[in-house]
Amino acid sequence: MLDVVDELGNPLNLVKARDLVHHDGDWHRTVHVWIINPHRELLLQKRSSEKDSFPNLWDISCAGHIASGQTSIAATIREVLEELGMAIQEADLTYLFTIKSHSMQLEGAFIDNEINDVFLVEKDLSLSEIHFQKEEISEIKWILIDNLKEALKSEPKDFAPHKEEYEKLFSNIMNL
Repeated sequence: MLDVVDELGNPLNLVKARDLVHHDGDWHRTVHVWIINPHRELLLQKRSSEKDSFPNLWDISCAGHIASGQTSIAATIREVLEELGMAIQEADLTYLFTIKSHSMQLEGAFIDNEINDVFLVEKDLSLSEIHFQKEEISEIKWILIDNLKEALKSEPKDFAPHKEEYEKLFSNIMNL
């Protein structure tokens, strides 16, 4: 169940099932989590072929819906544990920005109007330490920030389309 919000993120005191939110195109809140290691590599996940949005595309380290009544911090901690098998705490999170996104897929049957709270987690770990959820993710990899920038230019069709978010992310992590 998700809280429906207006286009500015203000609660509308309406709770709906995820499927209905996407069918009706309601605005709702999500979290996006980027994980970076000391080598200036970002963790990317390849979305499962079973996903209803952006299947088989490389995407944000971890992302998910904020359940009704849940805070973005609590949703972030839950999603990272569910999708990547990593236990994190609030102290591990750096809030970067909030950004709106809109997409339509499945010939208009899936309308995604999101307000995304974007966080950064700095972790030094190997891919073998990450136990990702097979229903959500088919593959993970580390990629140097500069290589990701280049891949987004040369192979954009391989990535979930978050153009504005990628730009804001790169600008926010330049000084790390």
